[in-house]
Amino acid sequence: MSLVKGLELSCCSRRGGISRIWLVEKNNAPVLGYGLDQFERVEYDGESFSSFPTGQFYNPASTKLPDVGWFEFDFNRETAGFKADALTENGSTSVFTELEFYIPKITQKIQNRLNELIDSCHIYALVELYDDDKCWTDGTFAPDDNDNLTIPIMPTPLYFILGWDKVFEDKAFLSFEEGDQETGLDLQDANGTKVILKGVGAEMPRTAKVKINNNNTNDNTTNTIDLWQPVTGAELTWFSN
Repeated sequence: MSLVKGLELSCCSRRGGISRIWLVEKNNAPVLGYGLDQFERVEYDGESFSSFPTGQFYNPASTKLPDVGWFEFDFNRETAGFKADALTENGSTSVFTELEFYIPKITQKIQNRLNELIDSCHIYALVELYDDDKCWTDGTFAPDDNDNLTIPIMPTPLYFILGWDKVFEDKAFLSFEEGDQETGLDLQDANGTKVILKGVGAEMPRTAKVKINNNNTNDNTTNTIDLWQPVTGAELTWFSN
């Protein structure tokens, strides 16, 4: 593959950090698809994930696939982020991806989730950034009922899928690498666990076109990953198509 376009930077906000994290194990996310991005925005230029079926929605006729998908993990604000370090040797490039977040307090419920992460086999992560996909003031509008461009298009968060690429596919998975847990010493010390998941692939992480549905149904949005919960609950399963 060769260079096919230049790169123009905008003067929009460039906020750092991750606002939400969902994790899923390999057995619950068998296939995915890529689609050329249709929005032609600088931040989404190129190919993004457009499909990531999970659980029963991968093959509803099968009774062997588990009826679970993504699980959302809460964390302290401004403690979550990912980084990707690319290294080329002998004409081949490896990309070392790392996802980090901090879980406050130490309770048995938290220990249960950490032990599940330790025992997990091949993890993929969907992350939502504080950064968004375009400027608030870039003059982008959608057509109204009279086809006049009068409805402002609000920015949507940027999403990335970590642990899967077009070269290694499912073998670019993330694994539990570190759980740095401590209670602190003084009364006002923080107590909690820093969690780090790591993986090795051959591409920089790709964006994902995600639509979060709050109506407990799959909207089957074209060329987009719909993310929804059949039953609303902070610790319950999310599905994607």
